[in-house]
Amino acid sequence: MTKYTMLIFAFIFSISISIHARDKILRLEQFIDLAKKNDPDFEKIQSDRSKLDYLVDKNLPSRKILLSLQSEHEVASSNNQDSSKTTASISKDIISTGTNLSLTQINTEKAGSVDKETEVRMEQSIYKNFMGRDVRLKKDALNVEREIVKLQILDSYENYISEISKIYLDFAQSYINLKLAREISRETLRLENNVLKKRKKNIATRTDVNRIKLHVILKKEDVINREIEYVSVKEKVKRIIGKELDNEIPEIDINLPAGYSFGSDITKIKNKSLRVYKIQQLNENIASKNYLLSKRELYPDVNLVAGYNYNKNKTDTSSSNNNEAIVGIKINIPIGDSTAKADKKSELLKFMKSKIERKKVFKDTEQQFKEQKNRLEQLKKKLELSREKVRVAGQILEDEKRRYLYAKLTLERLIEIKNDFAEYRFKYNTDLINFNKSCLEWLNLNDMLLAQKSLNQ
Repeated sequence: MTKYTMLIFAFIFSISISIHARDKILRLEQFIDLAKKNDPDFEKIQSDRSKLDYLVDKNLPSRKILLSLQSEHEVASSNNQDSSKTTASISKDIISTGTNLSLTQINTEKAGSVDKETEVRMEQSIYKNFMGRDVRLKKDALNVEREIVKLQILDSYENYISEISKIYLDFAQSYINLKLAREISRETLRLENNVLKKRKKNIATRTDVNRIKLHVILKKEDVINREIEYVSVKEKVKRIIGKELDNEIPEIDINLPAGYSFGSDITKIKNKSLRVYKIQQLNENIASKNYLLSKRELYPDVNLVAGYNYNKNKTDTSSSNNNEAIVGIKINIPIGDSTAKADKKSELLKFMKSKIERKKVFKDTEQQFKEQKNRLEQLKKKLELSREKVRVAGQILEDEKRRYLYAKLTLERLIEIKNDFAEYRFKYNTDLINFNKSCLEWLNLNDMLLAQKSLNQ
């Protein structure tokens, strides 16, 4: 089974959430494995591998052996000298050397005579496709294209893993937010109970009661909204893994490999080892080969011809044999081939564009590196601040709760503090997920989402 590198997150989910015994954790690796087995989008990527089996042979001249049979009967209108002719031939193109071999036998029968002719013939290209040069060049170009397909499949794999991992992170975030919303709702109910008790003792006012009831309603409404969000993301997860989620929840503590430096892989863009750049280099290589082939299409086709003829003639009164050796040259000269000239111009333009595109991709990727690295650094700082806000706001809330118990703080102000604390906690979850998603994008940019050994599969 292909192993994927763990997603590099800089922090651990620090929110404490109770998990019922009946709940099962759907871990990230399990999620990816199930997606590989059941997601049609993954199957589509897998099916692209089949191109590798036929890409080269499909675009090269056929290696077939051609067997041809022909029978003719000629009817003479004047002298009743009808005749029949049967031709059988077998031929084979040896594409690696530009050689054509053929064996032909012709039997002709007329009134009073039988003529049998056997010819062995070889044609060898000695100029345009010298010793199969053009075919070999075309094969080289197709093999390069095959390598590009491999790299593109790997890119598709990484993009797929990145996208479904982001959905998994959304799954984790929606679950955490739902649990947090329920926890806050329960706390609000406890506060409502406390206010109602104070009302009975005439410590709290009717306004305090209505205010806390409104607060309870708002928190219940928030729970409903969080449930809708969780169910929506859960449906996406179910579609990807192809099964129902039986009390399965996402993992909320994802430990990450330590020691990863976001600056260490900037060398990849400098030494041009990224797949996106390799693909552009290979595209330029193909364009160069195709341009050379298009130029040669305007060359004369010169073939050396060699063969042997054996002819046997038999009549009612006599028979004769005739043997001939054949040596010659066959020349085809394209004159005014506007199509070939247009193809040459077209391939030259593609070649020039491929060189420009390679330079553009290099600059664009370098810019992406800088922007993504800067984004990661800023998101990390933002996450640290968000976490600190939760810590400080939590301490403030505990202090203000004590003040409220001693009637030194109004209920209205306590509710505001609670709302602020809840908002900071939800904001921390969002910042954490955004940072982790940015890590995914960085890994994808660095060709690091797939394990190294999977690159050869």
